Amino acid sequence: MSPSKLRPNSDFAVSVNILNATQDVSVTASISQSSASTPIASATGMFKEGECW
Repeated sequence: MSPSKLRPNSDFAVSVNILNATQDVSVTASISQSSASTPIASATGMFKEGECW
């Protein structure tokens, strides 16, 4: 679930569960404007199985 509106310069938490990974996993999260699928923000990170960030 996510809020229907985001305010500029506010933090937005994302959770990902990585199960049974045999190597590092690259995760990309992005937020886009639904009306035109225009990207607003994105972040990418490398994670290992069981790692919390």
